[in-house]
Amino acid sequence: MGGTRVVVLGSTSTTPAEVADAARRITAPADLDRWAATIPGCVHLLASIHGRTRAQGSVVGVRRVFHAVVDGATVAADRARPLADLLGAGLDPDSVALHLLLPAPPWPLHRTPLWKGVSEVPGDSHLDIAPDGAARVRRWWQVPAADTPMAVAAPRVFGALADAVRARTSPGTRVSTDLSGGMDSTSLAFLAAPRVDSLLTTRYAAADPTADDPLWAGRAAAELPGARHLVFERPDVPDNFTDALAPGPSREAPFPWIRARAVIGHQLGALAGRGITDHLSGYGGDELFTVPPAVDHSTLRTAPWRYLGVFRGNRAVRRQPLVAAAASLVDNRGHATWLRHMAEVVGGTRPWSQSRDGWGELVRLPWWSTGHAVRTVRDLLARASVEDAEPSSRWRAQHAVLSVAEQTGRTIGDLDGVAADRGVRWHAPFLDDRVLEAALAVRFADRVDANAYKPVLAAAMRGTVPDDILDRGTKAEFSADLFAGMRTNRDRIVAECEDMVLARIGLIDAAEFRAELVDLHVDAVRLQDLLTTLACEAWLRTTTDHAPLKTGGTR
Repeated sequence: MGGTRVVVLGSTSTTPAEVADAARRITAPADLDRWAATIPGCVHLLASIHGRTRAQGSVVGVRRVFHAVVDGATVAADRARPLADLLGAGLDPDSVALHLLLPAPPWPLHRTPLWKGVSEVPGDSHLDIAPDGAARVRRWWQVPAADTPMAVAAPRVFGALADAVRARTSPGTRVSTDLSGGMDSTSLAFLAAPRVDSLLTTRYAAADPTADDPLWAGRAAAELPGARHLVFERPDVPDNFTDALAPGPSREAPFPWIRARAVIGHQLGALAGRGITDHLSGYGGDELFTVPPAVDHSTLRTAPWRYLGVFRGNRAVRRQPLVAAAASLVDNRGHATWLRHMAEVVGGTRPWSQSRDGWGELVRLPWWSTGHAVRTVRDLLARASVEDAEPSSRWRAQHAVLSVAEQTGRTIGDLDGVAADRGVRWHAPFLDDRVLEAALAVRFADRVDANAYKPVLAAAMRGTVPDDILDRGTKAEFSADLFAGMRTNRDRIVAECEDMVLARIGLIDAAEFRAELVDLHVDAVRLQDLLTTLACEAWLRTTTDHAPLKTGGTR
């Protein structure tokens, strides 16, 4: 009020009256920090306070803020492309090279904009624009201390997740949820069902006839008598990799889930055809509640006796040799040193390997990357180790959760934009700020047991989701869908890769990539290694049709 204006945009249960009340009490941009930390849902927060402007998105990037200096003034937007258009800026091929990394660019390089002259505000910060147009990025959000015991934390996780669902549901809304049979989607379905007139649940029939997800989805559905259930049977659904290189909406970055783009498009069409306006997906549950090795590392330093009790079981679940497990536990490298190590080993090599030790997953370029791509990425990693090496937390467990959650959050933000064009909003309630905070606040000793599947979420949902689902001891995997999709679409993809933008700008050897496409793939990891290349190529083909691609040195 007075010289203050506050706007909340997005999915939230915050009322206009609450926003107006907050505006009356705010006299400076920093005053928003405390109130911003109470807003449920997933929003952009914008404020104008006596000529100063504040803009912020969500912590893990489902909603983002970009900025650029245009004619001497700072301009902010929720997408990078409009700012690049204002600047007449082209793509930066060095930044494109980062997106070839497997499985994804590491923290903090995942935030490197693909457009010259455009910057991104980190999710834990806001953009503060002065009346003269100058801007500063200020941090306002801190990673919670992991000091809350399970007995206290579980109800808080439940409350935050219930609030996240409440922010998107009410009587009369036409809502769907995933119901795959897993704990994440099942939790959302049971929270949403009492809040809507008729919930629609969706799941895909699996290519693997031995997968037991349909059994568990059926058990959950039986406990939701008022819901309708839609199963996408295999003959009616596009295979994985269908239309992987077809033109599509140009969003902020290559779409990591490129193999399922046509599958998701089919789902969106079916939901829109049934009048659904909002879909609640289970993405983010794995990122928050599975137990990565980083939790072991942090627990050993905060509750060593508690950790030693689960060491043997955790190592067995991950199939880690004793020497490798012990080495990862005693590794005290800082984040900067770890980034420098990534720079040393990033070159594309065979055989393929995956590791989640250290400060994140081992990153590497596919073996068909050019020497130029390797040198470019190596330089960017080394530079980040000097200029921007601070992790999100001194504890690897917290940093690991935030890193993978932000990777997923950014993808969800782009997917929601595509879905909105079809008339459906695509939500990931697990990635809301308040849910993230509740999950990160759980003490490490109560998260550490990899023998118990998602122990924190199971404790939170006890009494709402049937016990047999929470205590499920199996989990299906979906490599059969990958293999089936590649068999169906391989010839078309090979033909479409005769002339690749990535090869023209010197980042990959197209002949070697095609050789990998037609090779025997003895495990799903090698198939997954194709994905970043396909995603980058598809995005470049869409984007460079109407944007200049300016080659040159690193930024």
